[in-house]
Amino acid sequence: MTDTHINTPTRFVKVDGEKFAYRRWGNTATAQPPQFPMQHSRGGMDHWGPLMTDGLAAGREVILFKGCGVASSSGTFHT
Repeated sequence: MTDTHINTPTRFVKVDGEKFAYRRWGNTATAQPPQFPMQHSRGGMDHWGPLMTDGLAAGREVILFKGCGVASSSGTFHT
């Protein structure tokens, strides 16, 4: 099965004691660096449209994440 925006598993990474949720998928057979789109401060990886992110992933790897204090990421959101 090929991973897509919808079925890519959510993974977690710890940074300075905080847990961040992310998803990573796409074309790894390219010399292009991964696409790392940034969402507004309270937005997360589920606020991106699958049509857009899967389109990006056809040409390069895509990494979506949830920032500090957003949904399944730990920590406190600071404005």
